Amino acid sequence: MFRREFFSKLLSLAVIVASLVACGSMSVRPQSLNNMAEFDLLPPESLNRNIGVIQKIHVRTLDEEFVYDSVVEIANDHIQMLLLQPWGQRIAALFYDGDEFQLVRAPGASTKLPFRRMLSTMQVIFWPSRAIMARHDESSWIVVDSENMREIYRNQQLIGIAEYDQRKTWPGNVIYWDITYNYQITISSVLLD
Repeated sequence: MFRREFFSKLLSLAVIVASLVACGSMSVRPQSLNNMAEFDLLPPESLNRNIGVIQKIHVRTLDEEFVYDSVVEIANDHIQMLLLQPWGQRIAALFYDGDEFQLVRAPGASTKLPFRRMLSTMQVIFWPSRAIMARHDESSWIVVDSENMREIYRNQQLIGIAEYDQRKTWPGNVIYWDITYNYQITISSVLLD
């Protein structure tokens, strides 16, 4: 199911993530992760690119805060993601082929982290706006991209803002604020060769 050689090569690179500096901070009064709705997962091929990336992910909600590293591989037929504690202990492995989402949670890993929701939020942040609107009902979902920002509207209400430090694709830093559920995700990314 998961290609062990991919993860064994990338685990050594995950140390780089620890050196990434999170971009900015915003005072938020977030809501618990367990109460948040999620976007539909987009098919891997809708990114229209094969990519490997390591990330430092910081999630803030009203009563919880999580920091973890991820090693991600995206190809036209799948998305694989390995999530680690900052000191390298495995939290979970995710696999999505466009139809089926699979999660292997490490023994003792928190059950509070909704990994499918984290993947869907990552897609809303990094996937092309046309792919987001094509997957969702275009009459109720609108994505507005500007120089270093993305605004996501549903039923004409602003529900999310992504602010990029340099561009809308990896590498770099992005802060995503979910306005509806009042939580924040900061992602710092480095591309793998």
